[in-house]
Amino acid sequence: MVQTSWLSAVTKLKPSEDGIAVVKAEPPGGVSLPTQRAGTLSAGVVAAIGPGKRLASGETRPIHLKVGDTVVFDVAAGTGVDINGGEVIMLHETDVLEVRPT
Repeated sequence: MVQTSWLSAVTKLKPSEDGIAVVKAEPPGGVSLPTQRAGTLSAGVVAAIGPGKRLASGETRPIHLKVGDTVVFDVAAGTGVDINGGEVIMLHETDVLEVRPT
């Protein structure tokens, strides 16, 4: 069971630009990953998203993910951040290899 204070802290994160915060958690029903790359892929749930990527034109391209999406990413991507004793993975939107239906 996830502690309420930890979950509250995670949902208050505000990633910059095209950043996303992902909680590595297996959703109900599990996530099956390709067996050849299962050791290098991970899945998690998007907990927070940034405003989007700032383009050279000055416009912001919005992120096409939403909080609650289940995503697959390479374990080498992103940075693990300790939030109140639990790990959150900070990724860029382009680090996401697949979005699983919710």
